[in-house]
Amino acid sequence: MEAIITKILGVAKYTNKFFIIVAVGSAILLFSSKSFVDNLGLLQFTKDNKQFIGMAFLVSAVVSVANIISFVYQKVTKSISYNKRMKKRKERLHQLNPIEKKILLYYFVNGTNTQLLAINDGTVRELEGNRIIQRASDISRAGVKFPYNLNPWAREYITNNPNLLKVDDAEAALIQRELDRERWEW
Repeated sequence: MEAIITKILGVAKYTNKFFIIVAVGSAILLFSSKSFVDNLGLLQFTKDNKQFIGMAFLVSAVVSVANIISFVYQKVTKSISYNKRMKKRKERLHQLNPIEKKILLYYFVNGTNTQLLAINDGTVRELEGNRIIQRASDISRAGVKFPYNLNPWAREYITNNPNLLKVDDAEAALIQRELDRERWEW
């Protein structure tokens, strides 16, 4: 029994194309008119091996359908998972604190896709963890500062929703203090 299961699982390693070819070929032999099969020169072969051709058709058809269902299921679940992640990321953009806004504003104010940020900064790590920004290189400049890019999806979403980076007077004052503090860092 174990040997049979091992052989079946071994056959399942073949590509779906192989099973589709076997299913179509055996279906032609089984379900086509006798004159067509006779013109192929396979009438006697089909009569002598009908049970094996039928088994090949059933197995290959079942495996093909199962593979197709599995493929579609994986694509659908991957798409659903991606959409859920993107929804959470977009929701996160609606909850930016002033320092996060300052980092993101830099990309738009300076018309750039890259800025140097400290890898040991918690705010930077938070934005990177949410895939809003990504480290562009593993080579640092000025010690712990690395180039970070704004992810394309975030740029597009913020461009379409500019109010996300809107700052009130209190946030502007906090951002200014942060900018002044950065000027005095070594």
